Amino acid sequence: RLLLCHHFLQYNAVLSGGQFIGKLVGHKEGLKLGDPGLLLYQFEGIEAKKTHARVQEYMQQLDAIELSDEDRTEMVKCMKIAYGLTLSIMQELYKMSPREGADYAAVAKL
Repeated sequence: RLLLCHHFLQYNAVLSGGQFIGKLVGHKEGLKLGDPGLLLYQFEGIEAKKTHARVQEYMQQLDAIELSDEDRTEMVKCMKIAYGLTLSIMQELYKMSPREGADYAAVAKL
């Protein structure tokens, strides 16, 4: 069940925002899609415009998995920790290069 949390966070986050981030990283580093260093952001067989549809399909598949209430409780705890750590990373990035409208500190209070 905790591996499922990890998979969800990594796969869904990279699929949802990864293609956009990959373009930014590529531009900054002078890399092209397919170059080493950008392979994490490349999804064979999923067109960039169809990413949202694939994320929705993935979510439906996850919802179909039978889990006990105990499993769900443990998974929610795990995801809260994972998202908290991700938020910490975003806050550190913001401190390194602040941008108007991108302050993640307000999100931490939610």
